[in-house]
Amino acid sequence: SGPPAGSWGFGQVGVAILLGGVVCCVFQGEEGVRVIEEALADNLPIDVAFVDVRMPPGMDGIATVKRIWEVAPQTEIVLCTAWSDYIHEQTLQALGQNHRLLILKKPFESIEVRQMALALREKRRAAQQEESLIRDLRAASSETKAYAASLVTANRALSLSNKATNHMAFLKADAL
Repeated sequence: SGPPAGSWGFGQVGVAILLGGVVCCVFQGEEGVRVIEEALADNLPIDVAFVDVRMPPGMDGIATVKRIWEVAPQTEIVLCTAWSDYIHEQTLQALGQNHRLLILKKPFESIEVRQMALALREKRRAAQQEESLIRDLRAASSETKAYAASLVTANRALSLSNKATNHMAFLKADAL
């Protein structure tokens, strides 16, 4: 049968979720998905979810990850496994090649979990900063385009005014 759901320095849990630096541990995948849905509703940052492959009697870790990515596709996942229920190739086939997925083979030290959590949290923060900068650049680009369009309009008006002034000067000189 195998060991109970992961002892990761968080105790015997199936899913451990780091929400804005606070660890939330649950026993089953369904509970983990619910915690993530609630975090999204409360606008809490989801740093990373550590998911055990085996969480009897509920849904397994693969199904849990799929469900988490349905509700929160940007979530960083560390899939923890000691058993060969899924070989790594099957896991990747089931979940797809994704830079948001790391596989951590048991047994492991709690320092490994802390380091992964820290690194993935920083990765999420950097991605959020990048998204914010891109939004700012797009806004600045729109403002620049609007300003450039207004300059073109002003330049056309000045050109028409200059032509009218020259025409009036020509007519005045012609009349004298």
